[in-house]
Amino acid sequence: MLGLPLSWPSARRLCGGGLLAMRTGPRWLLAVLVLVAGGPAQAELPPALAPYAVVDCLLPPQLIRVGEHAVRMLPSQPAKLSAQQCGQRGGSQTEGVNAWQALAGSGNVDAQTYLGEMYENGIGGVSKDLGKAKALYERAAAAGGARAASNLALLSAKKPSREVPTVPPDVERSMQQAANNVGLRELVVEPVIPTRPVTPNPGTRPADLQGFGFGKYHALLIGNSDYRLAPKLRSPVHEIEAIGQLLEQRFGFRVVKLRNATGSEILKQLDEMDRELQEGDNLLVYYTGHGAQSESREGYWIPVDGESPFSPNGNRVHGWVPSSVVRDKLSVMKPRHILVVADSCYSGRFLQFRGLPPSSPATPSAAYLDGFAKLYGARSRVALTSGGLTPVLEAGDSNNLGLFARAFVRALQGRSAPVASADIFVQLSPIVVDESSKAGFAQEPQWGPISAAGHESGDFWFRPR
Repeated sequence: MLGLPLSWPSARRLCGGGLLAMRTGPRWLLAVLVLVAGGPAQAELPPALAPYAVVDCLLPPQLIRVGEHAVRMLPSQPAKLSAQQCGQRGGSQTEGVNAWQALAGSGNVDAQTYLGEMYENGIGGVSKDLGKAKALYERAAAAGGARAASNLALLSAKKPSREVPTVPPDVERSMQQAANNVGLRELVVEPVIPTRPVTPNPGTRPADLQGFGFGKYHALLIGNSDYRLAPKLRSPVHEIEAIGQLLEQRFGFRVVKLRNATGSEILKQLDEMDRELQEGDNLLVYYTGHGAQSESREGYWIPVDGESPFSPNGNRVHGWVPSSVVRDKLSVMKPRHILVVADSCYSGRFLQFRGLPPSSPATPSAAYLDGFAKLYGARSRVALTSGGLTPVLEAGDSNNLGLFARAFVRALQGRSAPVASADIFVQLSPIVVDESSKAGFAQEPQWGPISAAGHESGDFWFRPR
């Protein structure tokens, strides 16, 4: 199935600098987008989705018993919860800076990290200030904060800016060495993080990892085809069926499929899975369907009940799921390893990442695998996307699978040893680039850490049965 050349002309999911459409064959097709980053935005949320959004919540004071005859009142504590959970626990929503500033000043690592992310992105009631963000990350990282260390490395890897202080030579060397360990050039993806001490196995190779305790595997596959207000798509529901079957039979995933899902169904299912899953679990989220970018550069998933981007009523984002909401949920979810796979254009903006060239030797090196258990003990939030800022191809074969979906299945088929998502990227990328070029345009997959979602280090690994 996957070795067949792509038929042309075929449908395209077109991208552009805004909301675009193109007449290709008998039907209109929307621009497909996943999650726009470049700095998490705080989008106005449709009322139906608001209960599921992550908020900064001040929980009420608590009385605790001290001895037999005395009680003590603990002050209000901040927490990141869904709006629904905040209300259920008697808390009140507040701006992020009000929730976390005092705790950050007292030395709390999580609070310093959250506050740093607010300053990095200009959210939570503060103006963007990369210098303050870097200072907060440095304090938290020095106290052992893995998320802060990752944020610091990624912040320092961005293009030079007058707002970003010079990176000390020793920090720069350690970040570059970490990048080299996963085959990257001049990029930082795996900062050196002193978390969960373990004894490395110097002889570790992928084939030796078959007995490693990877934990349980779960997948949420979202395929939206039967749109009520926007043009219908052919391939998404077929793609999640084929991918779900492979994940269940070959890799032992417990798969949940959402076919033609509304926005509230998507966010509610993420909440339900977070309640069910454990810290040591692995979660794959696969999205395929319509998407769009607003004028403010916020990205959206368009659920099947979402307004069409061509609506003349001036409220085109009605019912759409903002990228920032999905990203926030990934940040607070329990599973240690989460991979988002998105067959969509503009999805490269979801990554706080400067590109992994197909020519680069991205297969994890011996140095990476030597400390495998240490890396696997850290939280990972990575994404594999079908393109960056370019169009992606719709279904072009008799199996109703798009180019990226076929390449993804091919990269997983026949695996006899554990494989990292970076390796999947390396295998499928030249296939997608080659086949899309035959169709007359460039489509280049991307891979990397998800922006502001709590990535610490490591990668998502698939383990065949």
